[in-house]
Amino acid sequence: MKGLELPINMIVVVAIAVLVLVVVAAFFSGWLVGGTSTIGTSAAYATGCNTLKSVYGCDPASTNTIRISGYNPDNVAVTPGTPYDGQTLLRACKENFKDNGITEAACARTCGCGGV
Repeated sequence: MKGLELPINMIVVVAIAVLVLVVVAAFFSGWLVGGTSTIGTSAAYATGCNTLKSVYGCDPASTNTIRISGYNPDNVAVTPGTPYDGQTLLRACKENFKDNGITEAACARTCGCGGV
């Protein structure tokens, strides 16, 4: 019986190590955490710019009305009973370029709308 003890212990240790690695990998991949359904500033800016060009025809005034779903730079608490529409493209421009003085026209220009 003494000869079988070492391999069984080794199998248990290896199994525990594999389990720990799987849990750590799941945590870092976001599968275990579940995600928060939010997007970062650069992704929000890109999404908003695409919407500005494709839906609003590069209208600079629209930068303050285009809402980007999932963009929550202020970490507003979101509960199932109170939906949060996200922040505007103008806010994403200000955050992306670290410039609170950026105007609607300047935001539209940074999106590639050159005629404004």
